[in-house]
Amino acid sequence: MLARQTPGGESRPVPIGSRLIGVSLRPAIPRRVAPQQSPPPLHQSATIVAEPATPIKCEARPHRCHLGCHLYFARRVTFLSCADTPMTAYLESMKNATYGGPAPAETPKTVIAALGPRMLEVAAKHADGAHPYNVTSEHTAEARRILGADKLLCPEQKVLLETDPVTARGIGRGFLESYLRLPNYRNHFLRMGFTEQDMENGGSNRLIDGIIAWGDEDQTRARIQAHWDAGADQVCIQSVPRDGHPLARQDERVFELLAPKNS
Repeated sequence: MLARQTPGGESRPVPIGSRLIGVSLRPAIPRRVAPQQSPPPLHQSATIVAEPATPIKCEARPHRCHLGCHLYFARRVTFLSCADTPMTAYLESMKNATYGGPAPAETPKTVIAALGPRMLEVAAKHADGAHPYNVTSEHTAEARRILGADKLLCPEQKVLLETDPVTARGIGRGFLESYLRLPNYRNHFLRMGFTEQDMENGGSNRLIDGIIAWGDEDQTRARIQAHWDAGADQVCIQSVPRDGHPLARQDERVFELLAPKNS
């Protein structure tokens, strides 16, 4: 489960994440921040907010909270061509941030959003793992190779409970439309073996089918299992809404069907 914060957004991931942890039994709640919209001065303000909040939640609920970070992908951010450098500096600044409360029994884990090999290498060297987004199980296998065996790998998988191909792909195109306009995701899709033609006209069937696990319960479970088989430690399920945002009750049904069964 993911409690998300974006620059200038209205979300409040610290209280939301604490609430989710308090009312659930098993899920880990990563906190995701987007600190890299601006050059380095923002690192400090983001660190002040992000780092101290994480030990507080982990102190209350051990083993249930990870701090997640990602680079903001605004088109105007020109220094993303060397994105591994500011992220490395940010991670080091978080490690050295001051926390005045009692130290938690275990250091909270830091997982970064990583798509390409350079950022996955940063995750391997400077963080506890990676959270790739918009990926296939083949990408998961490559990410595991780069990270090594001892780092967390938590890929995201979009899921849509719809068995009609025309309907499923139509919903998928609407959901992926914004990503196809972003240079970083277009480059990401190319690295995974898709082509420029796959990204035209809202996305080819091959692209939609590769990124979104649509079908019945057994079919979507098989797609999630493919990530496990490729080396994932956790698979973060994202339900694709049928009618836009927010999720409707029928969209949330996927979590009930695919949630781990209590023994």
